[in-house]
Amino acid sequence: MFEKLPMRLQFFAEDPTPDPDNDGAPEGTDDGDNGKSEKTFTQAELNDIVKARVNRALKNKQEEIDQAKSEATKLAKMNKDQKQEYKLQQTEKRAQDAEAELARYKMRDTAKQQLIDGGYDNPTDEDIDLIVTDKAETTKERGEAFLKAYNRIKENVRQELLKGKSPRINGAPATAMTKEQIAKIKDPVKRVQAIRDNLSQYEK
Repeated sequence: MFEKLPMRLQFFAEDPTPDPDNDGAPEGTDDGDNGKSEKTFTQAELNDIVKARVNRALKNKQEEIDQAKSEATKLAKMNKDQKQEYKLQQTEKRAQDAEAELARYKMRDTAKQQLIDGGYDNPTDEDIDLIVTDKAETTKERGEAFLKAYNRIKENVRQELLKGKSPRINGAPATAMTKEQIAKIKDPVKRVQAIRDNLSQYEK
């Protein structure tokens, strides 16, 4: 028993794991698996496979890049034309706006005098803004409409005063206001209403 023990230790001490550089079969013989062994590749074959896959991926990527460049070129050309057209449009618009602004500025004095001549004394900037445009004909028409409304309100208030009635706002007695207070009213509708309710201030 003691003579066989060293032999058994030697048997179990042998490493059963095959050497990775050795296929486990003696030279000149097959592995005895009867065709069941997996396909193995040499390092050169693996390198060729990897290289082929990389080249294919690079080719596909290059095609995508070329397509993107082609689209970018088209877009760049379109954008350039559009930007050029946009710049021209903006330049023309600025020129037109400047001309219109200058025309409106020149019309302000004409509009103001039109209101004064029509009996509307001391028109405010807000009053003038209501009628001024960049066209003389339109400004004149608005001025005439403004004066008609003003004179109509003025006559209505006059008739109420002759009857001994106080001007009223929506059925309630009107609150007296000065010209300065009326001029500070931003809302043009409310300002006209205030003028109507305090027309006596404009008859002085």
